[in-house]
Amino acid sequence: MSFTGVIVQARMGSSRLPSKVLMEADGKKLLSYTIERLKNSKKIDNIIVATTDTNKDEAIEKFCIDNKIDFFRGDENDVLDRFYNASKKFNFKNIIRITADCPLIDYKIVDDVIDLFKSGKYDYVSNVDPPSFPDGLDVEIFSFDALEDAFNNAKLISEREHVTPYIRNNKKFKKTNLNNNRDLSNLRWTVDEKEDFDYISKILKSVNSKNYYCGLNEIIDLINEESDLNPENSKFFRNEGYIKSLLNDMKSKYQNSFALLNIAKKIIPSASQTYSKSYKYFVEGAAPAFIDRGLNAHVWDVDGNEFIDFSLGLGAITLGYNIPGQNEAIINQLQKGISFSLSNKIEIDVAQKIIDLYPSAEMVRFVKNGSDATTACIRLARAHTGKNVVAHCGYHGWQEWYIGKTDNDRGIPQTVKDLTQSFNYNDIDSLDKIFKNFKNDVAAVILEPIGLDYPKNDFLQKVKELTHKNNAILIFDEVVSGFRIDIGGAQSYFDVVPDLTAIGKGMSNGTSVSAITGRADLMKIIDEGAFISMTFGGETLALASASYTIDILSDKNNFQSIIDKGSMYLDGAKKIIKNKNLEDVALCPGYPTHCGIIFKPHNDLSPLELLSVFQQSLIADGFLTTGINNFCLTHTEDDINKYLTAIDKALDSVKYVCEKNSIKEVLAGELIRPIFKRN
Repeated sequence: MSFTGVIVQARMGSSRLPSKVLMEADGKKLLSYTIERLKNSKKIDNIIVATTDTNKDEAIEKFCIDNKIDFFRGDENDVLDRFYNASKKFNFKNIIRITADCPLIDYKIVDDVIDLFKSGKYDYVSNVDPPSFPDGLDVEIFSFDALEDAFNNAKLISEREHVTPYIRNNKKFKKTNLNNNRDLSNLRWTVDEKEDFDYISKILKSVNSKNYYCGLNEIIDLINEESDLNPENSKFFRNEGYIKSLLNDMKSKYQNSFALLNIAKKIIPSASQTYSKSYKYFVEGAAPAFIDRGLNAHVWDVDGNEFIDFSLGLGAITLGYNIPGQNEAIINQLQKGISFSLSNKIEIDVAQKIIDLYPSAEMVRFVKNGSDATTACIRLARAHTGKNVVAHCGYHGWQEWYIGKTDNDRGIPQTVKDLTQSFNYNDIDSLDKIFKNFKNDVAAVILEPIGLDYPKNDFLQKVKELTHKNNAILIFDEVVSGFRIDIGGAQSYFDVVPDLTAIGKGMSNGTSVSAITGRADLMKIIDEGAFISMTFGGETLALASASYTIDILSDKNNFQSIIDKGSMYLDGAKKIIKNKNLEDVALCPGYPTHCGIIFKPHNDLSPLELLSVFQQSLIADGFLTTGINNFCLTHTEDDINKYLTAIDKALDSVKYVCEKNSIKEVLAGELIRPIFKRN
């Protein structure tokens, strides 16, 4: 029985360079070079060629017969099947995978990989994860048991076509990597393109002129000594074939999403009702575009793929999806009615719950989304003060008074834009400058009391003092922070009480309701000509959902549970970043229930390029995120542990592209293209 066997993967049907394996360089076929160099090893029991059963590969069969080389013919596209059945036929216990387009393969490196494999009773060892040897000296060895497991369970096109991805990406296998003492992965010694063949032919001619074996180090010496051996093919990248297979995976994995997306692009702007839920915020081509259903913290797309969700409807989900108690509350109200011709008692009930929780709350008005709430606050401030200018910090929705100060300002008169002025978080002088420039005309200061940065040096208290000193109204936009940083919002957490507050998102676990709340004298202006009213403000299903959600979140144990899960993530992510020495590239800001990893530019790579690589890896592993995470009551510790494992892997991809200063080898989909960037 053969103990360790090499399977040389060969075919004539290369799309980039057809028939390459039997092309001649310095009088000898490339496949001959590969096999002859492998035969130098004393640790290999047998070498076979595995080709396809198509007519065009009869030439490879003839080559093997003429040269007395064992061979196997099998499926052209399911190469995993080919390897499995070849291994069975030749009784291989351990299999070394070599591709025939590597005529400079070094048997010494093969032997090193074999030794490492045997030393630790591994299931899989390679020198390509991550690569540090020249492309073309790739070696993988794996057990037959691991191969059989992959054969029985691998489903993706890339897993079947490239043999080992299922093993490499599965935590159940014991794996390690052989690293070179210096990184030579920028060198390309494989043959995929005509330029590769021309360059490798020159090297082979030089090697053949020597009367000694030329392995890695000797070939490096030749390249350094002979000027005409300088690399001519560096424009090509590793694993281009694998990237194409990943794209094919996605076409199969997300085919219903892609079909719906094509329809949606024709009839819905951005193919979504919300910019930040649009396909442009994800790696298009490598991510789903439509969600079908959810349960607890998990969602399933329209193709049936399951994800653990850390975006949570842009923060609107605080309990989870399909929560039985919430469903019951909504159904009970549904059976009574949705919208009526008079007010409903539930409006009083939910308003009182908010007043009990929020220090600023004396009266409450319900609207439907965060933009409604922030805009209503601005109207009340202007009505009360008789002033016009608004000083803002953060993101406040789509209404004209705010969005006119962003890049998405088309259709908004300049006179409206001029009435809103921006100041910087944790920079009290930038706010003071607005008051000085618009003396006696600043109606309101509105800010998100916390974003991804915590307030420093009593910033919020200083904002309040400066605002009141100038007879303006202080508004906290707690659409995000409300029911997240604290059940009573940032105003409770930091003990700074504003005049007015906008809340929304997490208060109702996914239904459409938000609220304006604050001082009674300001709220009563609604009855004195500051018109804030809408048909569905008192819609009862959303309020029934809000009533239930607030009750659940008001339980201190429940709210603390969400904080604990977020803290577990935050601590773990920071540790991973530190352990990988990526602190100059990645940050993990925010507070426990609203935080995530953001990226800084690195060499020629932009933060969006790094985020795209990061997100693609997480989505491939079953995690839905735009980078900034939210946490809910039904996230489990197991969810967080799995997420941290996936983040560890995703940051390896980020580190790799940083080292290569290119995302081309890794990114299978389109770059993330955010439509809007928060100030």
